[in-house]
Amino acid sequence: MKICIIKQDVYQDLYVADNNMSNLETLFSSMMRVGPFGLISDLSGDFFILKEEYTEECQMYKQFLKGFGGNYHLLKNTTLNNIPNNTFFSPGSDKPNGYYSVNANSIDWNIYDIVISINFAIPKTIISKCKNTLWCYFIGENNLHLLKQPMFNYDIALNQDIYDKDIDYNSNTIMFPYTFLNKNTLYYTIKNYLNAESKGGIFIEINSCRGRPVSSYPGIFDKLSNEMDIPIILHNQNIKDNLISLYNSKYFIKFGGRPIRGNSVAEAISSNALVLMDKLYCGYGFLIGDECNITNETELYNKIKLFENDNTKYLDAIKIQKDLLEKHLFELPMRHIKYKFDQKMNTAVIL
Repeated sequence: MKICIIKQDVYQDLYVADNNMSNLETLFSSMMRVGPFGLISDLSGDFFILKEEYTEECQMYKQFLKGFGGNYHLLKNTTLNNIPNNTFFSPGSDKPNGYYSVNANSIDWNIYDIVISINFAIPKTIISKCKNTLWCYFIGENNLHLLKQPMFNYDIALNQDIYDKDIDYNSNTIMFPYTFLNKNTLYYTIKNYLNAESKGGIFIEINSCRGRPVSSYPGIFDKLSNEMDIPIILHNQNIKDNLISLYNSKYFIKFGGRPIRGNSVAEAISSNALVLMDKLYCGYGFLIGDECNITNETELYNKIKLFENDNTKYLDAIKIQKDLLEKHLFELPMRHIKYKFDQKMNTAVIL
């Protein structure tokens, strides 16, 4: 099954790369997030940046992320950290999106079984000509009113939620996490890059901290570090540096701060770090079992002490989180999307 993932040259996240780069180069080129890197790494997907088209659907991006100030078009020729009010970012590439962008008409879309677009990067006129391809789209900011039913000739809408119950195979809206990874995608990617074993540290989830970049964090972490001799690791805006930090973390802890969807949790688990947090503050809370659920400083301290004194319990807890990630954030989304592909092929046009 041949897969392709695409974004527009006006999109403010993900990889700044072309399809000739290695998987590692593509990952490290991201402006901010890991995103659906499993499509590229684990499923051998292609990746392209497409030039902005001026059709209704390809202009829908202007409705999203109003706080960006209408500066999307600057991303064609400017890196994210040079966009007004975004100077604290540290994108992985020194090139803008436009450096690698290509025209949609220059790609033979018929060679792909599944195409996944970030926002509406492909004009519906192209989609209508490729009858044997399953066309899917994310909305970068998960605008739910655009995800109830597929639009603009696309077959499938991907809503960034995850399966915590049975798949509704009749639905054309598929739960497909923005951070699409299997249980070891990031661990082996970074291990092969460093050619070294991971170290041990406590990675403090960024929403537990103040400032961008991080300027302070709750005092409990210094207590844990000092009493248990575990180094503190802080979030880094640069994706390469941040993933190396995650790889070198034994624990990933969120304590305090706002609720989160769970993309950083998926990254941590795939990097081989054990996640401890209050599961009620995570959209993917069912990944956090009772053995890793914390609601106060005492529970946090006692859990770390327990895992430091009993490596078997630590490894068991890691395995539970990894198995849940593999099933709910990787296997089930692909099972649904492959079902929809097979269903479309039952009525496909023979070329």
